[in-house]
Amino acid sequence: MVVALAPKVPGFVPSTRPTASPVVALAPKTPTPPVAPSMAEASPASLQKKLNEILVRGSIEFESKSSTITPTSLPTLDRLIAEMRQFPYTDIEIGGHTDKYGEPEYNRQLSQRRADAVRRYFAKQGLPKQFTAVGYGASQPLSVSEKRASLQRNRRIELRVKGQPEL
Repeated sequence: MVVALAPKVPGFVPSTRPTASPVVALAPKTPTPPVAPSMAEASPASLQKKLNEILVRGSIEFESKSSTITPTSLPTLDRLIAEMRQFPYTDIEIGGHTDKYGEPEYNRQLSQRRADAVRRYFAKQGLPKQFTAVGYGASQPLSVSEKRASLQRNRRIELRVKGQPEL
């Protein structure tokens, strides 16, 4: 225990009363302001992940041998648009793909027309012109199986945020 001695001052008489601790008023607790999303959550990689999830759950379909988007595709397209609006200046490639049946050049042109149709739909919904449409034809199949479901998987539209790894 440390005892402090009062200085020797003539006429000074130390008090025998106990000293009170100072009273500190605490400010009322205020709620913490909401935290902005981290850079990881608001990154091109997170956008790519969200676009992939939407396309896995939904689909973009076209009338047979046509670039006319079917009405059943509109909810999927609208969900994609909602996500992309959060990244208005991100460059995105719209890739059109077909199955292996038909002439390769015809399939490439058809896939290009379909990718262009999706790009036009996005533009009509007010998205900035941040898209590149590419027709791959049957050059990048997801499956080599001859089963109907596998062929259907190969006929698809993919969205790739530029600068992100391949799907």
